[in-house]
Amino acid sequence: MWVRIYILLVCCSAATHSWARDIYVNNVTGDDRYDGNAPVAANLYGPYRTLTRALKASAKGDRVILANTGEAYRECIALQGGRQSGYPDAPFELIGNGAVLEGAERVSPDDWSFVAGNVFRFRPPR
Repeated sequence: MWVRIYILLVCCSAATHSWARDIYVNNVTGDDRYDGNAPVAANLYGPYRTLTRALKASAKGDRVILANTGEAYRECIALQGGRQSGYPDAPFELIGNGAVLEGAERVSPDDWSFVAGNVFRFRPPR
């Protein structure tokens, strides 16, 4: 009897994905010290600033929601099958809302410095 109840509880808990959450990202007003649980900042609650931080905090079945701020998200990201996957009824989602993910940025010709011969150097700001 108790074994059947235990098996029923295990099956019911495995069928629900209540641990999946929405993670918010805003590359203008967000902060990677926030918790990512709200689209607007209030105290320590609010969106992450970087998609990289949001993906680190994500788990199976989560939704990462980007704010379209008009500024490109200039990041290099990697999705990992163990973390960024989901379940048949709760897939992992990356919702862009029309935001742009750009891995490159134009460098002005004036930002290059001559080194020697045909060698020039560009040092990006930290």
